[in-house]
Amino acid sequence: MPINRRKPYQYKPKKIRKKKSAKRELCAVERAFAVGASMFGMATNKEIAALFDPPTIKDAIAKLIKRTRERADQEGIFITNPELYNPVPGRGRPQLLNNTQKKRIIKIITSDYAHYKKEFL
Repeated sequence: MPINRRKPYQYKPKKIRKKKSAKRELCAVERAFAVGASMFGMATNKEIAALFDPPTIKDAIAKLIKRTRERADQEGIFITNPELYNPVPGRGRPQLLNNTQKKRIIKIITSDYAHYKKEFL
């Protein structure tokens, strides 16, 4: 039997990828809180930014307030309307079919299958 004279391969350990920053999206409640506190003069943008976990930057809060005001003006709704703080659609693929269309397709397919089984037997 031949002797194995190969040098053993040094496998690299899998490195854990560190995130460069602790960014995350604010939920609807957090966005509403930030805009309300800033608009009604309860706190500065810097104080609001420090309250979140992980803390965000004051520029992000300022941009959020600016976007929210512009959207409220465009849609003609008040700044206190909860619809204003829901995520804006546009991320990801749009739905091809709504729920009623999906149910209709399932109904057609299952009816054909049941008919096929009856006919086959």
